[in-house]
Amino acid sequence: MEKQLSSHTRTRLINRNGKKVREHRWLMEQQLGRELLPREHVHHINGNPLDNALDNLVVLDCKVHMNFHNGRYSEVKICEVCGDDYIAKPHKRKRQKCCSPECANRLRAYNMAKTRYGW
Repeated sequence: MEKQLSSHTRTRLINRNGKKVREHRWLMEQQLGRELLPREHVHHINGNPLDNALDNLVVLDCKVHMNFHNGRYSEVKICEVCGDDYIAKPHKRKRQKCCSPECANRLRAYNMAKTRYGW
């Protein structure tokens, strides 16, 4: 069984009958003994999309799954550089820390200097 990583979802892909499928969905289908419906999502409990242990996976309805992630990572955030409120990009809510590219560059420069000079 050949495995590779999806560049879009940061999950493992496997080849099943000549088709690439997400490993966590395939594992859950094997556990349940049936195919998952398109509206069923497999959630990684610990947040690590590479940890496909069965005790780390749970099947959720897509709306419940999206509401869980929307509540976990707020859309409105405070910029770590200038302190302004901003709406985070939907796919970057977890890691986005700045309101603009300018603030991101300032934060990056600060972090590099901190590492270099041991602040």
